[in-house]
Amino acid sequence: MSVTFPLTPQTLAWLAAGLGGLVVVAYVLKLRRRRQEIPFSKLWQRVLRERDSSTWWRRLKRLVSLALQLAFLALLLGAALDPQIGEARTSGRNVVVILDASASMKVREGDTTRIELAKREARKLLRGLGGADAALLLKMDAQATALTRFETDAARLLALVDRVLPTDTAADLPRALAAAADALRGRSDPMIVIVGDGAYRGAQKEIVWQPAPGRLDVVDLSGIDVRFVPVGEVDRNVGIVAFNVRRYFQNKLSYEMLVEVENLGPDPVTEKLSLYSGAEAIDTRTLSLAPGERQRQIYPDLGGGDERTLRAHIEPASGPPDAFPLDDTAWALLPERKKQKALVVTADNLYLEAALLLDANLTVDKLRPAAWTPGAETGYDAVVFDGFTPAAPPSVPALYFHPTGVPVATRGEIVRPDITELAEHPVTRWVTLVDVNIDKASVLVPGDGDAILAKSVREPIAVAGTRGGTKFVAFGFALDGTDLMLRVAFPVLLMNVLDWFAGDDAELLTTYKTGRVWPIPAGQETGEVTVDGPAGAFRAPVQDGRARVFGAYAGVYKVERAEGGLGVAANLADPLESNIKPERKLVLGGRAIEAPPAFHPSLSRSIWVYLVLAALLLSAVEWVTYHRRVTV
Repeated sequence: MSVTFPLTPQTLAWLAAGLGGLVVVAYVLKLRRRRQEIPFSKLWQRVLRERDSSTWWRRLKRLVSLALQLAFLALLLGAALDPQIGEARTSGRNVVVILDASASMKVREGDTTRIELAKREARKLLRGLGGADAALLLKMDAQATALTRFETDAARLLALVDRVLPTDTAADLPRALAAAADALRGRSDPMIVIVGDGAYRGAQKEIVWQPAPGRLDVVDLSGIDVRFVPVGEVDRNVGIVAFNVRRYFQNKLSYEMLVEVENLGPDPVTEKLSLYSGAEAIDTRTLSLAPGERQRQIYPDLGGGDERTLRAHIEPASGPPDAFPLDDTAWALLPERKKQKALVVTADNLYLEAALLLDANLTVDKLRPAAWTPGAETGYDAVVFDGFTPAAPPSVPALYFHPTGVPVATRGEIVRPDITELAEHPVTRWVTLVDVNIDKASVLVPGDGDAILAKSVREPIAVAGTRGGTKFVAFGFALDGTDLMLRVAFPVLLMNVLDWFAGDDAELLTTYKTGRVWPIPAGQETGEVTVDGPAGAFRAPVQDGRARVFGAYAGVYKVERAEGGLGVAANLADPLESNIKPERKLVLGGRAIEAPPAFHPSLSRSIWVYLVLAALLLSAVEWVTYHRRVTV
């Protein structure tokens, strides 16, 4: 232990000597006597004789008084200089504490949880830092969130540790390490301390310990001391690792579900699996799983009722409850069922009418072109124009075959075109048109924001887009001039178009994994929408018609839209995170990560307070001795 002062010893000595000299001079001046003429000198001779006998004692008392005053001055001088006790260091450590707040930190460890154990270790670590040390607290889940800047205030850091709560997402250690390394770059004595359960599988290949300038695919930890504090002991868990549902393509009134359950513990288990539609149980069965075994359960031909929220739940058939309840329940939402009504404007086309009637969820009415009037589309969800183009687009989504100027302009014709390029779009899903024979087609001129569905060499002959907020699809050829109607792709193409008009995207997932950004149809092109999730409502930005929602918690989310809410479900669905077995040793980039050293204070304690208290105590002693005439 050493004591340091902000001044050099030589400067401190000169200052102490100067102030001490002033005190001695002041003390001497205080003792100077005035000459006084007193008559009857014989009367004072006896008093003077008694005084001479006590001269040496009086001198001693005066020296004690002087010593007390000099000691008082020394204490005040020391307090004013603010000396520090501890190791004399010119600079402190810079430490980033990565606190694991991923889903596995919700595991119950006896009468506490794994996150509470991690908080205890983090507090112990922060209390050991010295006054010259600076620490940054980083929360790690699927994201890396810095909760502070580099702080020297231990009380503030400890308060922030108390407020950390785990999310329902997997840990992304490379991202957290990259953020910590960036924060430490250029700082002296850098250190990263990871506090967690060590369940970070697959992260080693992204870590390097040598400088890697210009490489964005690695985490550069060169020059940084990385340490690991492990927590947790429980390793038994059974979880739902996959759960999804889909409606049948031909009959959207029925659906099927898939559930996968995996035993991630070391012992065989017997679990009870229950399925719910809303609050109603629709199936219960018992599963026996060996260690490491995964079982897939498929439930076909389910249906009935309008409840869209489905839930799967597992629990031990006997014995204590599972230590990790997060993956014991999974959620799914049925894609919204939509019954459409379409109007076909055609002279006579039995192939077109028959293909539309194949869709059990579609009601079709027919109208001849001569009977078309503006507003005839009222009451319908979509209109199909076969070789006829109205003067103005209808107010509902429309499909055009061989349009003339509406909704897209045309420029010339191509004789016997070949479809050489087909775009990836919901309209072209599951179909191929490269071998369709076409006698002639108009070249379409797409507008801003339109999607070119098909090209003949470089010329667009099929376009999809919106006009005034209403969707359309236009094919530059007439149906009676092609053999498309004779192909299997024709009814599939029509169903794709109508589903896209209705917003019924077959590839729209209604079950997502937590810890990712989900693109959810928002019903508007830009701005923000309100999302009501398991942790409450929040605002999400909208880009290109889709809300960008980050799912931090498992459960059901509802995106508020003008035409009604669109719901999605989120689950952990991560076997790596459900494998809750903690790791006592962490290896990164081929290097074993050790525990942090025992921290000790460095320039961490000011002792001026104690010096002031000593000065006050000395002043009290001086006061008592003066009034009791001990030092006077």
